[in-house]
Amino acid sequence: MRSQNLEAQTCRQKKKKARIEKFDDERELKSLPDATIFVKDISSALSKVWKVPLLMCVDSPPVIIDCISKKIVIATSQGGDLACIEPISGNALFRFKLPGKIEGELSYIVINNQDEPILFCPTYETRRNKNRGCIYALKLSTSNAVPMWKYETNGEVKNKPIIFVHPKGNCYRILTACYSGFVSYLDAVTGELLDRQDNIGGAIHADPAVLTMDGCVKGIIASCTWKGSVTCFNLHRNNMEIAWSIDLWTSIYAAPLYSNICIIICGVDGSICSFLPKNGSKQWKIETKKPSNIHTML
Repeated sequence: MRSQNLEAQTCRQKKKKARIEKFDDERELKSLPDATIFVKDISSALSKVWKVPLLMCVDSPPVIIDCISKKIVIATSQGGDLACIEPISGNALFRFKLPGKIEGELSYIVINNQDEPILFCPTYETRRNKNRGCIYALKLSTSNAVPMWKYETNGEVKNKPIIFVHPKGNCYRILTACYSGFVSYLDAVTGELLDRQDNIGGAIHADPAVLTMDGCVKGIIASCTWKGSVTCFNLHRNNMEIAWSIDLWTSIYAAPLYSNICIIICGVDGSICSFLPKNGSKQWKIETKKPSNIHTML
């Protein structure tokens, strides 16, 4: 029985490897149809209008962007492909391929009311001796995506890069974290690394949170290791420093919910905790009757 299981696992791995190698071919994108159109059923509250195929499974939610006075939908998959879709017809305006897999949520900004938004796409590579992640910045139009810069994070990126405007200098910044526990602080326009903190407590899956209080910008990072570390950074214009750190002893996959009054953290053991943003002091804790395995913050 054990040999049969091993043989089946080996067969699955070979099929997966062949599939990944196939999807690395740029020509594979051209073979995908634009959209499949369905007849709209007016008797149903929900009905299919169109669907657009991608190379592999979709983990990152699509984003709707205003681009040159026209709305577009950007969808990605673990095949590393990106499709720009016209939302009414479902036609793929263009397709773009990035190295690695795309699982984390996309971010974008529009600077100085320019028509062309900048899309930030997190990726990770699973092949042997690579296992590295990247943040790609792409300038979007309705006809193509032009690479601006890329930053190697030294770990798999499976969350959303958080983009914000720093009040000192009115400059665009990115806070991003990865599975190696590294936290990076970047200039969103140039991709320049401003500061980095190594291993703040292990793998990071939850989206970072950024809040401004009393003129100061703070970044909250939570890890999904068994310690469940929550770390708060003071984000200065060109560097960052740890303000406080606590261990909740439960893995954290849900993004923190925050305000100037409190930070709420949910653990996979079903616990919900509230902390003061200033110093991390616990305000209260609720434990559900049964572990709810919380992975998503509503």
